Amino acid sequence: MTLKQIRDDQGRKVAYLTIEQGQAAPALPKGWAFEQVDDSPLWQPPTGVISDRQFAQALALEGIITQAEALAWAARGDLPEAMTEALAEIPEAGGRRFGAHMLLAGATTFERHHPLTDALGALLTNPETGTPYDAAALDALWSRAAAL
Repeated sequence: MTLKQIRDDQGRKVAYLTIEQGQAAPALPKGWAFEQVDDSPLWQPPTGVISDRQFAQALALEGIITQAEALAWAARGDLPEAMTEALAEIPEAGGRRFGAHMLLAGATTFERHHPLTDALGALLTNPETGTPYDAAALDALWSRAAAL
């Protein structure tokens, strides 16, 4: 009997599977893989909602915005430079940019699965990778923020 862990196509450890001697491993979706078990915990979906303070603090801790910008954003809704720059990339058509600006400046909670979350993630640079935030990086950010 062999214990394996399964990673999904985004690199998240999602399950364990015991394979009996001589038994064929089941097919996995494209990009998923079996690997040796390690000590890292199974991936857990992030909390769906974080406060504006948690969001601003998490972005400051990641180096996306400064601590002063995080305080001003959480206290008064003053948008940090990184958010202002990201908003400039959103089309003005149909009030989309204005709507996004209103949400960022006035929201007291932020939802992981709001359509704007992925759009903004794609416009911000993840300091760990130097690339835009993908779904896994946003999930990790939300999890870190929820713990603050």
